[in-house]
Amino acid sequence: MADGRFRLVPVGPDNVALVGEVFRAVYGEGYVDPVVYRPESLLKKIAQGQLAGLLALDPAGRPAGYVALGSTAPNHSLWEEKGLIVVPGYSKTDAGTALACHFGDRAVWPAGVDGVFASAVCHHYFSQVICAKAGWVVSAVQLDLFDAAILSDRPEDVDRISCSLFFSPMPPAAVPCYWPAAYFDVMAALAEERNDPPGAISAAQLPVTVTTDLEVIPLPTSDSMKVNVFRVGGDWAAAVERLVAEARRRRALSVQLFIDTACPSIGEAVRVLRARGFFFGGLAPRWFGSDGLLMQQVFANTRYDLIRLYPDTAAKLLAFIRADRLAVGQERG
Repeated sequence: MADGRFRLVPVGPDNVALVGEVFRAVYGEGYVDPVVYRPESLLKKIAQGQLAGLLALDPAGRPAGYVALGSTAPNHSLWEEKGLIVVPGYSKTDAGTALACHFGDRAVWPAGVDGVFASAVCHHYFSQVICAKAGWVVSAVQLDLFDAAILSDRPEDVDRISCSLFFSPMPPAAVPCYWPAAYFDVMAALAEERNDPPGAISAAQLPVTVTTDLEVIPLPTSDSMKVNVFRVGGDWAAAVERLVAEARRRRALSVQLFIDTACPSIGEAVRVLRARGFFFGGLAPRWFGSDGLLMQQVFANTRYDLIRLYPDTAAKLLAFIRADRLAVGQERG
């Protein structure tokens, strides 16, 4: 496949070592996912159907950039576009646009993938504009997600990088979704942007005889934690206390928690989370097969003035998130 002066080629045994060259040119050895520096590990992920990588090569065969799709969500039919980078010296060419647009084409997705999402950085517009032009919809904003020090193009006064989550069009969830009453309007607006039906208001209490089922994914190189909540149980309050304690022990600056909206008691679960400092982050369509509600807690002073958002719906979402964060703080005193 060719695009102008660049060839776009899948990552395989003959060129996998070039992936590390691309990342070293931009991040040195400091990229948050060390697998990009390990050719054998990359090839293993590709062979196991967990990753699809793409390189942009110039006419001399030198690597100009890289992008990948990877299985990172609990729903293995929803993959993440990740690792889009361009080698310095090619930043003013069309290499980045060609790579970004490639996986916007459903026809090139791996077999079994029916949706794609991307974490678009919020210190510039480029990746957000590319996602929007591909027809993907911004559904969440993750505050202070990782350390800006790993980025070569960061403004000098940016310490933490926030990201917008964009999701491609997908078939509707196959199971009923429940929404907390406190967030019904904002979630309805996000769903409407995607032409998805609204959920039902959650009115159920925590199930006393059920145990919470979740996974914690520490991301130490970015000073953050990701949490996937598959089931909310009667022990939910204690589980949240342990999560907050774990975040503080790890000195995480950002905790991103996804709850399955198939849980009928999600409204009560959110009440407990808010009491422990969590606030709204957005909607994660088909995160679990059913949708995910993103709640987040940030142990940092967010520089909102340095966040750049596209399109206008993303700015409106951030305004709601800021207001909810303030309200949570006031409710906790």
